[in-house]
This record gives sequence, structure tokens and C-alpha cells, in this order.
Amino acid sequence: MINQEGRWGFIGCSGRIIIQPRYDDARDFSEGLAKVKESGKWGYIDRGGTMVIPPTFADALDFSEGKASVKISGKWGFIDRTGKIVIKPTYDFAGRFSEGLASVKQNGSWAYIDNEGAHYKYMQFYNSWGFYEGLSNVQINGRWGYINKLGKIVIMPKFSDARRFSEGFGRVQIYSKWGFVDAAGTISIRPRFDDALDISEGLACVKDDGFWGYIERGGSFFIRPKYPSAGSFSEGFAPVEVQGKWGYIDKREKILIKPLFDYAGEFRDGLARVWLWKR
Repeated sequence: MINQEGRWGFIGCSGRIIIQPRYDDARDFSEGLAKVKESGKWGYIDRGGTMVIPPTFADALDFSEGKASVKISGKWGFIDRTGKIVIKPTYDFAGRFSEGLASVKQNGSWAYIDNEGAHYKYMQFYNSWGFYEGLSNVQINGRWGYINKLGKIVIMPKFSDARRFSEGFGRVQIYSKWGFVDAAGTISIRPRFDDALDISEGLACVKDDGFWGYIERGGSFFIRPKYPSAGSFSEGFAPVEVQGKWGYIDKREKILIKPLFDYAGEFRDGLARVWLWKR
């Protein structure tokens, strides 16, 4: 995305503007659609910039598995790609579908629903962000762990924070440091980083001693920490900050798109969101 004097649009991997800046706000493309904000409401555009679902929602999430969670009259439900409501808005919050399930909050409790909106499994936990690679991070009694689709705790809630599994590893925090566990709960990369992102395309973006770099699955640095800010690799590109501006590198650290932007996000479906406060 590109912000041009307070309006948002989209650029391609060459840096060329694909969709002219005209939105109040916007998010990444997912499954060929991106949510955009006009006059205080969210809708969805396709890759050509056509508004395929009119902006009528108070809030909304990205499409996932053919559905998007949207907020209507204070409650969350789900629409399909035509904008039709397929699961009625009855929830205090509803997350994205992943592996056929979505986490929902109702009357202070979290549960999972299937594609038809039926409760798949009820479990007592405070927070959850959905299933990835067969596991879901959940918060129980103030600590984070992981459950499987039977609702069984498979990695005990002992972490200060825990994020979704990606490429076989879950990102976890112990006290103030981040590391990674495998699906058995074994710590594979010792928590020693000030911050970290999920493993993507074989590398994890991590912060060490004030700078960001990239580690391999074994924990060794692939690209030494040197960037003030950075993002994950996606579609062969990683956004990095160089001398106050953002651009994109490949895994050899070759600059693919010059650092011209005030912020740059990850590529999704061949498009990336970038901010230019003035142009």
C-alpha cells in the first residue's frame, strides 16, 4: 500500500503504483481481496482496484478460507467473497478461519466454530488466535501454551506469550526474551532475542541488541543484525529500514526495491503496502 498525502493505494514489486491512492485506510491483500476504508467504513477491493464488497462494515478482518470476519451493529459474523452474510453476527469478536476453524468470543468465553458456524469444541481459556499447523496458542490462567484440535493441551501454558506455529515452529516469550519451540514443546531456539517474527520462507526476523537480522531454523544468523527495523521474507522480498527509509532486499541482501518509503510492509499476492507521508 502507498500513502499519498493521507490516502492509501497499492504498489507492485517494481515499486510502480498499481492502485491509485484514494482510501482512508487499507490492509494487505489476502485471497485476492484487500480491505479498504472509506468514509469510516470498511469494504473490499480486488487487485484491479474495483470495490467488490461495498464499505458498510464498522470493522473487518482479511479473507481467509473464503470468509472474512466483519463487525455489524456491534457484533461480529462472517461474509463470503460476494459480501453475503454466511454466519450471523452474534459474537463479541470473531477471528479468521484457519484449518477449517475460527476462534470466537461470546459472553466473555472463547470457543471455536466450524465453517457452518457450529461450535466445534468448547474450552475454558481466556484468549486464542486460531489453529495453524494443527495447534492453537491459548492463554490459560495468564500463561500461554498450545492445544490441539481435540482441545487437549499439548504444550503446557508456561510462556509469557506465544504466537502461531509457522514452518514447524511456534514463537514464544519467556520473561522478556523470544525464542521458538517445536510441535512437541521442545525449545528449539533458545529465547535470547529482544523481539522476533514468525519463521517465513525458512528464516525468522529477530531483534538483537537493538538491530534486526535473520536467523535460520537452527538459530544461527543468516543475515547479521544491522537494520533498525525489518519484516519477514515473503514472496522472496523482505522489507528493511536503511538510513530512515524502507526498501526491500532478497536473501543475498541485494536491494530489490530502493529504500524510498517511510514504511514498507510484506508482499502479499504480488502487492505490498508502503507508506509515503509526503510525495
